[in-house]
Amino acid sequence: MNQIIQHIKASQDILIASHAEPDGDSIGSLVALGLALAKVDKKITMYNPSPIPAVYRFLPGADQIVRQIQNPDTYE
Repeated sequence: MNQIIQHIKASQDILIASHAEPDGDSIGSLVALGLALAKVDKKITMYNPSPIPAVYRFLPGADQIVRQIQNPDTYE
C-alpha cells in the first residue's frame, strides 16, 4: 500500500479507469477517487468506455467521465 501511495504522490497526470458496462459501485469508486485526487492538485482523467447509465449521472463528477482517451501513454 505504501508503494501505491508513494507513486500517486509522485505523479501529476493520472488516468483512472473502471470496467465497461459500469454499475453503481464502479461509477461511485471512479468519481470518488478522481475527485479526491483532484482536491490534492492532481490532474485527473476519469475514463470508462461505456455510456454512464442515466441512474448514476446525478453523482458529482459523473459528467467528467470520458469515453475516449487521446494519448494514453502520457499518463503516469
